[in-house]
Amino acid sequence: IHEAFVLGDRLFGLNDQLDNLVYKWCLMSEGERNVVQVAVEMARRLRDLVQPAPTPPPPDDGDFF
Repeated sequence: IHEAFVLGDRLFGLNDQLDNLVYKWCLMSEGERNVVQVAVEMARRLRDLVQPAPTPPPPDDGDFF
């Protein structure tokens, strides 16, 4: 999880929500980061911010416009 936040730090400036989440992680002590419930919740939030939106399926009739 820590490595994901290190990578998230490289995306600084891309998204305010992402910046705030990574900043909050950086301010936490090692003990706070080791609390499983906290780490997992923050990791889920990070995943939701960086995961691309699903692409819609193509129309049944093949007309994309």
